[in-house]
Amino acid sequence: MISFLIVAVAALAAGYMAASRLAAVRGTPFLAWIVVLAAVCAPVWIARVALFPPPITVTLDLPGKGAKGEIDVPPGTDLLVTATLSEVEDIDKITVDDKYTRYELLLKSADKREILKGMVLRESEDEAVPISDAEDGIRSRDKRFAASWDEEIQTRFALTRTGPTEVVASEWKGRAAETLRLDLVEAPPRPPVLWAGAVLLGFLAILCDVRWRTDKIASEVGFLGGACFTMATDLTPNGNLKETLYALALGALVGGLTLGSLGWIARKVFGVKDAPKPGKGKPATKAGEAPSKPASG
Repeated sequence: MISFLIVAVAALAAGYMAASRLAAVRGTPFLAWIVVLAAVCAPVWIARVALFPPPITVTLDLPGKGAKGEIDVPPGTDLLVTATLSEVEDIDKITVDDKYTRYELLLKSADKREILKGMVLRESEDEAVPISDAEDGIRSRDKRFAASWDEEIQTRFALTRTGPTEVVASEWKGRAAETLRLDLVEAPPRPPVLWAGAVLLGFLAILCDVRWRTDKIASEVGFLGGACFTMATDLTPNGNLKETLYALALGALVGGLTLGSLGWIARKVFGVKDAPKPGKGKPATKAGEAPSKPASG
């Protein structure tokens, strides 16, 4: 829930900054407001799908290397791999192997084979390693437990296959994870859809900046669009806050700078100057005093 609130606040803040500048420009076109509204709603919607997926369609538990099982992959789904952390009997004798599990999952179907690689990281501070509640596992059907700042307990994999698939834990190093739970959930929009939306909104934002001289809304639209890409691939229901902050930071760095720079170049190429603000250019008058008339002749 905290991750979703962070995304929502960041999107609303970027939208507010863009809307404040639009409101200060004379004759702002309705199209500009639509572009900003769509750019604000897009990351919030993607965060909702990524962080609060619909009910699980298939669940499979793998208890260690060599474990296998069958899943039937429907179209438009992602694979969420969630670790149940193992118990450590003596915290004073914690070893490096107790802090991580590196795994490889071999997916085999009639015409396709692929390997998914991931890692589980248990939180560690010097010699003290907090242990998650083993009875609840990290994730249950009734509750969702978020990873702490330095933990990696869940990974999202985008699946390109459909149909019956055999899953084999072909590699398993480290003792941080006792089991891996595999869940098939509805996927956020795929990159082609995200690219199409980003290009469309980016083009419209630059068009508004050039044609109607809106006040550089391309930067905010680029920031929000860039965040959509990282959130669709990195955010997980049990992820830590670093994933969310990374998605927003990368969106600001890549999307905001890229589209903002393109908008700046377009304004320079077409010789666009800033639009007049309401009240700009009028002679200043004191309260209750009528504006002075220009001298005749």
